[in-house]
Parts: sequence; structure tokens; C-alpha cells
Amino acid sequence: MPIKFRLEKKFQMPVEVENDVRAQALGESWFGKGVGIPNFICVHVGTGVGAGIIINNELYRGTSFTAGEIGHTTIDSNGPKCSCGNYGCLETMVGGAALARRAQQAIRFGKESILEQWVQGDLDEINGEMLCRAAQHGDSVAEEVLADTGRYLGIGLANLINTLNPALIILSGGVSRAEHYLLKPLIKTLEKRALTKPANAVTIAISELGENSIAIGAFTLVLNKLFTPTGLGDALNSLF
Repeated sequence: MPIKFRLEKKFQMPVEVENDVRAQALGESWFGKGVGIPNFICVHVGTGVGAGIIINNELYRGTSFTAGEIGHTTIDSNGPKCSCGNYGCLETMVGGAALARRAQQAIRFGKESILEQWVQGDLDEINGEMLCRAAQHGDSVAEEVLADTGRYLGIGLANLINTLNPALIILSGGVSRAEHYLLKPLIKTLEKRALTKPANAVTIAISELGENSIAIGAFTLVLNKLFTPTGLGDALNSLF
């Protein structure tokens, strides 16, 4: 659906439409960890996994505006089926549903966990937020699931680092709440899998924009059009 065209026609004003994580990356470049860094990647891990890529201070959207779909890069070809139809996508290994699934399997195979008490035996109620809280209580199942998630995410980031050679990768979403359990196995995986030179050049950081990071990215789209030379030209063209 050409939503931009329809909304502009309906309300008679310029409308911006953008992928959420790409908008967030733009927000990071103006107000977050990416300020002053020309080449970086923002990776958001939640229900799904996506990336916003900044190259030479510009948001990279790709030929068909789908750049950054790292959640659908293959990590394990024998892994679970993804919503996209492929198997073993990064999203199926580190997304919220994946964490819950691994915790449920561990408990069904006999491992004890405080999670089972919290959901009163209904394991389908387990979610990523619960895992973070359980890990903070020293729950071994939650800690193991989050460590595995860090390793899988490390594989995905190693591919990004080897391909794009960024100076910075900013992590956001659920990982920001579980960084204590994720980052160490993630970094170890990068040390093993990423090429030495680009690995030494990159910094892994957690976003500080908080829960409003995507909203901040959304209004940054407008600021970018108003206060950059190319963006101003586009904005004027849309008005007249």
C-alpha cells in the first residue's frame, strides 16, 4: 500500500514513512551513541531482529528499501523454521519467542527453574522479560538461555562486521535489559568468528535512548530533512 502518498493526499502535508530500526539508527546518529561516528550499525533485538545502517553519515536503505533485515540471515540451516519460510534465521535464534522456546524445552527436559513457579506450570506464558528477571535471581536455566542468545547474536554481528567494517554497533531492545548475561558470550564469539582487523576496529555499545528510541528516530527523520542540505531540498520539493 502506498501509505505515504495516500496520507499526504488526505492531509495535504508532507509525510515520512520509514522502517522502525532504520529510523532509530538515524536518531542514534543525532542524539545517541552514534553522534560524530560516520559508519555504524544499530541492531534492535525484540520480537524480531533488524538493523539500521549508517554509512558515511547517511542512512543506507538499499535498492528496494529493505537494507538491514539481518534477522533473516541464516545462522543455522538446520534450525527452526522462520516466519519468512527459511530455516535457522537469526530471528529464530535470538528473538523473544526463541528465548521462551529454549527455556520451555529446558524445563520440559527436567531442569529446575523459578520460571515454572512464576507461570504456575503453564510454560507457554514464559517470555523474554521473565527470563531477564529470572537471571537476576540467579536462575541457571535463564542464564544459560541468555548466554546462548549472546553466542548466536555474536555470529550474526560477526557477519555484519566482516561485511561492513563499522566503527560501532549499537544494541537495543531486549538485549539492553540482559546485557550482563549476553555481552560476555557475544564478545567471545566475535573474537572467534570476526576477522581480526575489523573486529579490533569496532566497539559494541548499548543504546541509551531508552524505550522512546524509535519515536526519537521518527522525529529525527523530519529534522534530517529540515537541517541537512539534501534533506532541505527534498522537503521544499514536497511542499511546492
